[in-house]
Amino acid sequence: MDIEHLSAQCRAALQQQDLKGAHYWALSLIQQSPNKPIGYFYIAQIPMQAQQFHKAIPILQKALSLCKPDEALVGSIVARLMQCFGITGQAKDALALFKQSVFLPHSNNTAQLECLDLEKIAVTLTRFEWHALALPIFERSVKTPTFLNLTSEQQANLYCNVAASCAYQGTISDAIKYYRKALSCEPRLGKAHAALSRLNPTGEQKRVAQLQTFLEPQLISPLGEQDNDALYCANALFHELEKQQDYAQAGNVLHKANAMYQEVLESSNKAFSLQAHCKYIEVIRELARVITESTSLIIDNDASKPSELFIVGLPRSGSTLLDSKLTQHQQIVSLGERDDIERLISPILKSQKAIDKEYFDQPSPELVRRLQSILVNYQDLTSARLEGLELCAHAQHSLTEENKRITYTIDKMHLNIWYTPLILALFPKAKIIAVKKNDRDLAWGNYKYLFNPQDSRFFYSYDLQNIQSYIDCYHQQVEWLKAHFPQRIIEVEYEQFVANTEAELTNVYAFLGLKNRINSAKKSTSTAIYSAPIYSTASAQQVREGISEKYVGQWQRYKWLFSDIKGFRQ
Repeated sequence: MDIEHLSAQCRAALQQQDLKGAHYWALSLIQQSPNKPIGYFYIAQIPMQAQQFHKAIPILQKALSLCKPDEALVGSIVARLMQCFGITGQAKDALALFKQSVFLPHSNNTAQLECLDLEKIAVTLTRFEWHALALPIFERSVKTPTFLNLTSEQQANLYCNVAASCAYQGTISDAIKYYRKALSCEPRLGKAHAALSRLNPTGEQKRVAQLQTFLEPQLISPLGEQDNDALYCANALFHELEKQQDYAQAGNVLHKANAMYQEVLESSNKAFSLQAHCKYIEVIRELARVITESTSLIIDNDASKPSELFIVGLPRSGSTLLDSKLTQHQQIVSLGERDDIERLISPILKSQKAIDKEYFDQPSPELVRRLQSILVNYQDLTSARLEGLELCAHAQHSLTEENKRITYTIDKMHLNIWYTPLILALFPKAKIIAVKKNDRDLAWGNYKYLFNPQDSRFFYSYDLQNIQSYIDCYHQQVEWLKAHFPQRIIEVEYEQFVANTEAELTNVYAFLGLKNRINSAKKSTSTAIYSAPIYSTASAQQVREGISEKYVGQWQRYKWLFSDIKGFRQ
């Protein structure tokens, strides 16, 4: 059987998700042509379909090593390898592959790639917040001839990715244009509706009627777990009604959709559990104790490396606004919302089926070694992310020697709050800024914003009482940190920050041991590296609007939703 026929059989098996059949045909390809990449390329897609991306990486690397420079398959191999690096958080390897390949924004060779391969490369770049590199590749992907061969759903999703990349770069008009293109392909695509309603400052009455038509059948019966379009459309309708100041109807739409999805989570035993969350916090604190009591743990005190600065606070607390102002200082760089800490600690927790007292009282050398690896790997990732930002700056012609002098790198992943005991134990120079906001404003911000409905980290956000419990856990964690690490944490109140920004910044700089020196170039230009950061978070639009008190007290428009919720602090 020739290679072309074996390849067709392998592709058919993969499309049918027949992994056993795909494995047979891929092995047949390798046996027939062991020095060609195609068999390895197909066999790597088997673990990828099983979400085991780390297993696919060495197979794809083998396939790439067998490629000739003009190999037709090289682009698809690189795209999938980049995808695996992105999903597994390997910034250093992703950047190295990107730099040595032909996929730089100025290269015309990317025109020979299929649009979905280009999309995989660009999505990986956005995972590490290298948006200046990603946007040209995204834009090129929708101009390739193969784009026309995609289904309408694939075209719409690709347009959404281009739109999101434009929004990250601050080109809101282009983002709106691409979201409208996505809706022209798939008129009921919920995520496009929700993003368009958030980005477009003016309401559209015709969209209200359209969204109501889309939602009517879904909101009559309980939402299914996969009915994300209904959730997104409900969120879009909420935003459109709020623009018209019809707060009663807006609140009703949002509350009904959230309540239905909460029922879905409860019926599938996936709802937020306060008890499980508190247990998780205790486990992290115990791991931190293991580190502080270990005599074999080697802590890196290299003064030449930038110190770690973690901005923590629940979603919608104002951490992005604080980050945007701190990075106007010439010695501070923001690396965005990094999921590195959570991703590095998760395998340690998952490897221990039952984490008990003995696990911590008698920690094994292997546990100590793995905890040490978190520090090393995180610092390597920091270097790679900084190198990626420098590459972005070269693409934007904005790199200067002054930009390279760094004292602090910011990680503003809000969920790091639960890992802060471990962070402070591992990183001797690290400091924490905890953002505090009025409880009800914070709760409302979490309740009205639709995070990824499939992300279990946000399952608390569909029920106001759960949100209150989550906020209370946050307060308790901050108090614990202030008691155990009083010199390494400072609390910033959002309301005070927007009312008296310069004074609050001066206090933070003093806490960091920095002089209050603002880089005028960083303050005035949107393209300077490490300044005016490109934000991919829910608060990005608010940050671009600048300091404003209009987001204080918004919960009061929806007081009736809070009437039965107990425990909020004043």
